[in-house]
Amino acid sequence: SFRANFSAGYIDGQFNEYMSNTVVVNPAPPPATIIVPIDLSGSAALQNTPDLTGSFSLTFEAPIANGTFAFTPSVAYRGDSQMFEFATPALDQQAYSLYNASVTWTSNSDHVRLGLHALNLSDEEYRVGGYNFPGGTFGNSIIGFYGPPRTITGSIELRF
Repeated sequence: SFRANFSAGYIDGQFNEYMSNTVVVNPAPPPATIIVPIDLSGSAALQNTPDLTGSFSLTFEAPIANGTFAFTPSVAYRGDSQMFEFATPALDQQAYSLYNASVTWTSNSDHVRLGLHALNLSDEEYRVGGYNFPGGTFGNSIIGFYGPPRTITGSIELRF
């Protein structure tokens, strides 16, 4: 009557080398512009890559009314991550957890399934993407894209 599922992820993602060019102007006569490659791997991070992730769910099933009732609560965790290789505090995402739950009833014939599903029960605000437009090009804009808020849906499934 009970099932449990879990997953855990760890990634030690880092750049071994992240080369960029910097321009150095030598004012001494004759003036010269020199392009010098520099390694930024010590200050760059893999974008959208948290060190830790995980999930856990339980499912309880019981026979009821000519079918099977199932209840599945779950939680998913995602650690701190940066939207870009270099930290952008206004966009970078702190660690968060999402809590979900589903209740379903499946007929004994397996032809009908009814469900009620709740996602992001704690109404967590979390960023899934964004843009940083510094300077005058777009008015020094920072735009964030967020995951869905608390959402409750129903489903009817007919199988032939």
